[in-house]
Amino acid sequence: AIALAPGSWGANGDFSMWLNPGTRWTWERLWKLERRFWDTAPRALADPACHSVLTQAARELLLLQSSDWQFILSTGAAADYAARRFQDHAADLEVLVSALEPAGRGRLSAAAEHAEQVRQRDDLFPGILPVLATILGR
Repeated sequence: AIALAPGSWGANGDFSMWLNPGTRWTWERLWKLERRFWDTAPRALADPACHSVLTQAARELLLLQSSDWQFILSTGAAADYAARRFQDHAADLEVLVSALEPAGRGRLSAAAEHAEQVRQRDDLFPGILPVLATILGR
């Protein structure tokens, strides 16, 4: 067996292209949204009325996590594009998660409409709800 040292194909061979003072704001926002998503997902999964909003919220979370927004910000090549896309996905996730939280259930209908609009733009991961159910042990 071998143990690989942490590393990256990014500059310096470390993670500084993703985690640095210029990207700190993205991580602070993402980590808060992740926590809110995972805090509310089990209740939302148990309520079929929440499924369309939860499904799109999961998509938006994955788009925040899986794209190289921080890398693009660090290279400066298209920083304005990366910042805008990150902010758009984060704002959409915030609207959706807020409606899934107990205090936001009165906004569920409006959030479902928003989820459908966003789904038309970001219609990927079609099987995300069963995956989420598996992750949550349901």
